[in-house]
Amino acid sequence: MARTYTLTVGSVIAKARRMLNDTRGDMGYRAEDEELIGALSEALRAMVPIVPGQFAEVVTHACAAGARQTIEAERSVALLDIPGLTEGDMATLNAFAPGWTTAAAGAAREFMRLPGEPLSFMVYPPAQAAAQLHPRVVITPQELAGDDLDALLPVPEAFEPMLVEYVVGRAEVKDDEHSENSRAAQLLDRFTAGVKSLAT
Repeated sequence: MARTYTLTVGSVIAKARRMLNDTRGDMGYRAEDEELIGALSEALRAMVPIVPGQFAEVVTHACAAGARQTIEAERSVALLDIPGLTEGDMATLNAFAPGWTTAAAGAAREFMRLPGEPLSFMVYPPAQAAAQLHPRVVITPQELAGDDLDALLPVPEAFEPMLVEYVVGRAEVKDDEHSENSRAAQLLDRFTAGVKSLAT
């Protein structure tokens, strides 16, 4: 069963406002919610290459006829693995079964990555058209709605401090280009270091 996370957009934004000393909504915020939520969306996208498994989803892939396949799931970034299939070695297959890409189609037993093509792979034996596989892929998070403070974020609560620092860092880059530039850079660096620490 997929876990339901409990961290909300509003929680991150409220903590970011306290760090920014920008809590007087009655007097008009210096940074509007929409701007801070935009920075939060950016933070989630920045996490994707650091902790790709956090954004993994199993999708349905209808095979093209033949050995070469390309995943076309919306917002997909990279193939992680294909549960149920062994990850093979194309060089070995080429050596011991030359011409395998034109062999008779059948149920896939192995998959092989294609260097430089994160969403493409080969299957052995070659696939029949419309045969279904269920690869696990990295999916880029959807853009957060600019006014939905109650929306749940697709990450565990442990990432909240890093997300707050990213939002604050982006706000300070904009608001205090000179006096706060070094602090903003430190906050953004701490975001990256913190996310990496939870990825290990």
